Amino acid sequence: MQIEAMNSEVEPLMLLQMRNLSLKLGRKPPLSAIRLLEETIWGTPGGMRYQHFGTAEKIKDLVDPWFMYMEKDAETLGVLCLDHRSSGPFETFYIRYFSFAEAMRRKDVSENAGETPASRGQGLFKRFSSKFFESPTQLLEAAETSKAIFYAYVELENARSRDMVSQMGLTECGKFSTRLFSRMFPRHQTQVRRCKLAEREEMRRLVASNYRDHAFFTDHGLFYKDNFFVIEQDGKVVAGLQAHETHWKIVDIPGASGKFMMRFLPWMPLLSRLFNPDAFKFAAVEGLFCLPGYEHLIEKLLEGVLAELGLYTAILWIGTGSKMDKMLHANVRWGLMQKFRKDTPATVVMRNYGYDSAQMLELADNPVYVCAFDST
Repeated sequence: MQIEAMNSEVEPLMLLQMRNLSLKLGRKPPLSAIRLLEETIWGTPGGMRYQHFGTAEKIKDLVDPWFMYMEKDAETLGVLCLDHRSSGPFETFYIRYFSFAEAMRRKDVSENAGETPASRGQGLFKRFSSKFFESPTQLLEAAETSKAIFYAYVELENARSRDMVSQMGLTECGKFSTRLFSRMFPRHQTQVRRCKLAEREEMRRLVASNYRDHAFFTDHGLFYKDNFFVIEQDGKVVAGLQAHETHWKIVDIPGASGKFMMRFLPWMPLLSRLFNPDAFKFAAVEGLFCLPGYEHLIEKLLEGVLAELGLYTAILWIGTGSKMDKMLHANVRWGLMQKFRKDTPATVVMRNYGYDSAQMLELADNPVYVCAFDST
């Protein structure tokens, strides 16, 4: 079956139908799919579990999304989003969402007589998505590209993520670490300000130059909601970053420090500013750059951004072993929140369709860029 190029005004394509179960592919998710994503608790039992807020708004600002979703009586049971974008010389699809309704979240899906309609639906969705990832020719044709790389950010300690990686035939291609910058009393910095409209193209160029050796660099998250900040020295912009104001509900954090954060921090004077599990608000940072010789100003930039946004914590995702990773380690005092977390590198996984092996080897040798817009 051929997929015609679609936009948000075109009816979704019916891929499969089995009684009251249907599998569709479209450019715009139904309201029930958005509702499912807003209600999803990400993570897995035994690991960190959290809920995103603002999903419906974020979906409107994806680059070029395609949604595959399964419905039962017009209610979405499962959804997968592939956001199409260019990344350097590559055409890529970022796997942004992969979620099932709670009734379908079963570790063991039997194909015997005892299975439920929901588990049959989950099995069908999983089997079809596995088959789809074997050869997504129809989607590539619809997106008008002959080759592409599909990729995702995952924590392989998460059983559900491991299952997804295996199911989709994805392989590891890089790691990144999470850094938490926090201040209980962030001070306004006179040198820190929002980027001016006339400066945006120059800032875009500086960010791209800083990450030119990174795999999966994308600049679509820059300047979102006018939250790109810079720091000046002698009237010259010397560093900058994009900050996404983010709101999560934290359901669980494993380990002794996680229990302390969940049970005690919200009730402790001052420390509760840093972490409230029911309303964890933070700045998700991407596109950080710094001109040589001004690395000592990065900490002031981060603190100034928190003060400007009225927040107390910023989260950065940094490619392991990258120049940025080493520069931050040498120049930033992270604060209390970083001490509470176990630093376990996460993984970028990918699947190649059409690019030659030499290109893939070069890609695997590069540090990875993590887009905070995509991660929140």
